[in-house]
Amino acid sequence: MLLRGYDESEGSDDDRPTIYVGQGDTGSRINHHYSDKDFWDWAIVFVAERNDLNRAHVTWLEYGLIRRASEARRCNLDNGVLPSEPSLSEADKADTEAFLNEMLQILPLVNLHVFEKIEPVAKPTLIEVSVSDNDPEERADWDQDDDAEDVIVAPARISNDEDKERFEHTFFGWDGAEAGWHAIRISGGKLQQIKYLAIYQGQPESKITHYAPVDRIEPYGDSGKYRLVFSDPPTKIEKPILFGNAPSGTMQGPRYTTLRKLNSAETLMDLWD
Repeated sequence: MLLRGYDESEGSDDDRPTIYVGQGDTGSRINHHYSDKDFWDWAIVFVAERNDLNRAHVTWLEYGLIRRASEARRCNLDNGVLPSEPSLSEADKADTEAFLNEMLQILPLVNLHVFEKIEPVAKPTLIEVSVSDNDPEERADWDQDDDAEDVIVAPARISNDEDKERFEHTFFGWDGAEAGWHAIRISGGKLQQIKYLAIYQGQPESKITHYAPVDRIEPYGDSGKYRLVFSDPPTKIEKPILFGNAPSGTMQGPRYTTLRKLNSAETLMDLWD
């Protein structure tokens, strides 16, 4: 049995679904979870056609699904710690793995992809340009097409210490985390163009201070958003780009610009003039 829902608590910006993997008598367990768990609004139940699965088989299936979801990192697991693998004979394990594979083939048909390994949808390629002695202003890693909109500027809400800590952990990769940014909507035609991500920090900062090169773009959650993983740590912009006289609501969502404009802009509107 699988339960799926979303964290709708105030301040949550995680678009990944919350998943619970369980087993047991279907009717009583669903009734129990209805009163015990308040996150879910959708359930799917698998049953064996001829009672071919005993408790050990079902426990291994539960383990297999939890392990796959944990490794894929496409959801928030409500199960807690990853259980140890139950002991099965080689023949029983083969039969149970076959049943698990059938389950995994069905789940995408009901738009549940949290057990699938994340595959990048784009891997940007930066053009290496050596710094010339004859032209000291020539930049390394500079895209030769200055007019290509290869930078996505994404807003980040940082209104309190908790927001700031979450931002620094995600964007700078604190505590060993993989630096990047997530839950971004990107139009399909831009996926193969994006090479850099810059973050606009909302009020009270109201400015862009850093950008970073993108190593890969991955699906995030199951609502059409993406996660951008950096190839190198974020670079601090020498002079922060201020909100200036930009219209209200200018940075309510992601926008696109060029690296050339990002490196010369003083205010947000300079990025799109």
